[in-house]
Amino acid sequence: MGDICNAYELCRSGGILMADDILPDPRAPHFGYDGPDGYEVVDYLANRVDDPVTYFMKRYAPIWSANPRRRKYVALLQKG
Repeated sequence: MGDICNAYELCRSGGILMADDILPDPRAPHFGYDGPDGYEVVDYLANRVDDPVTYFMKRYAPIWSANPRRRKYVALLQKG
């Protein structure tokens, strides 16, 4: 997940970093690139640089969002 940290470093002050397919539940099933790793990196980065991160659900249809472990989010982190 070094890509997320590199993207943040390349981002200008005030710029926005967006990360897709974020699964915050550590028990989330792993399917290829899916898994809780993205959430862990975004959360770590947000805490380390003290910039707020906002998560919004990627899909609202029950087939995707009914199971909390499989809910995917998009993360927005604005560089201060």
